[in-house]
Amino acid sequence: MKNLIYTIALFSVPLFFGITAALGITYEGSESGSIYRNYCILIFALSMSFILFGKNRYSQQRLSTPIYWILFIYIFLGIISDSTKDSLWLTFVAFSTPAACIGKYYANDRGNSLFKMAKWLDVLFVFLACGVISLSMRLSSAVATSDNEYSQRLSYYAALCFLLDIFLLLNGNSFDRLRFFQNRYMRFVYYCLLPALIIVIFYAGGRGGFVVVAVGTIAIAFLYRKVKWKSWLWGSVTVIAVTALLSYVGKNVSRDVADTLDRNQKRVFAYIDSSDEEEGSFTPVKIDMSQTSGRDHVYRDSWNMFLQRPMVGYGLYGYKKVLMYRYGQPYPHNLFLEWLLQGGILFFCIWFYVFCKMLIRLHLLIKFDRRYVILLPFLVYAIVQLMFSGTYMQSSFFWFALSFSLNKRVNKHDVIYLNDKRLIAK
Repeated sequence: MKNLIYTIALFSVPLFFGITAALGITYEGSESGSIYRNYCILIFALSMSFILFGKNRYSQQRLSTPIYWILFIYIFLGIISDSTKDSLWLTFVAFSTPAACIGKYYANDRGNSLFKMAKWLDVLFVFLACGVISLSMRLSSAVATSDNEYSQRLSYYAALCFLLDIFLLLNGNSFDRLRFFQNRYMRFVYYCLLPALIIVIFYAGGRGGFVVVAVGTIAIAFLYRKVKWKSWLWGSVTVIAVTALLSYVGKNVSRDVADTLDRNQKRVFAYIDSSDEEEGSFTPVKIDMSQTSGRDHVYRDSWNMFLQRPMVGYGLYGYKKVLMYRYGQPYPHNLFLEWLLQGGILFFCIWFYVFCKMLIRLHLLIKFDRRYVILLPFLVYAIVQLMFSGTYMQSSFFWFALSFSLNKRVNKHDVIYLNDKRLIAK
């Protein structure tokens, strides 16, 4: 039960949109809406109840750890700076704090509950995939797109489903899964969902979702570069199927759907500028920042703000007020720029060191035990999204991976090496 609650807490935001899609509830995306707020309160109360009062004989919880000090400082500074009504502070408390505590719990749990959590990923994946497909069918409505012709949110959630699908196909047999999801028919369904999810990403027109899939695919290809040729054959079949299905959908669906698919799949690659100045000349592929939905202005304004106060920044929560007042943007939509605005160069250097340490430790964990690949969907999705959208203050996946990596202790003499030639050499 505890693993299910913790899994729901980590996926609380994507699950909300899956639930509203399944129930047909109209939600226009305002984070101040009562439905969303009440849902956050419920998830926070439920997860923190298990964290604070749950008993586990294998757990070694120690309060004097860096992650708890980080959480305390972030929460305390929000209180003394009168930011408790700010959505940035509220979402940090509601999403990031439980996720960091859950990461700490799994890192110190000698019963390997992290791997037991994996059996619930099948249920969440199927539920999210149904929600994503349902939302894609209503792409033109305000429920999915907030009156836009594309949906970044939908593309990100489709990409998250894609990463979970790949993970379950490659590593599902390494975990104690529910019996219903172990049969070959469900595996076939999972393979069929891969091209369907890619089509949803293109149909949604979100660039971020496509980048998540691209980075995740590269990471998986690196980890499994020694995979048997039969498995790579499935990847090739998926690519061919996607190409054929895109062509089929474009020709055989209604004109509105075909126009949306054609327009949005062009939008996905609109930032790639490969035009030649002269006919017959070769011009390297470049990034056209003017085709990034205004991100060029956001990055430029955020950088100019940093140059005005490069040493101390504007505070953990103060930067948002200044950025909103000057440029009407809530976040710089880039993880590194956000650190620079919050605390200047020194604050950025500290966080960058912690960030690199997290990546190195997670890579070593995967080398020691292939089952730690379970962390890959969380990490890839969080990092790619935070480089282009949102803020790390409310990213449950980021804080979960960070907390787990900082608290997990691996003794090389105690590690059980699992023989799997598909993974990189130890």
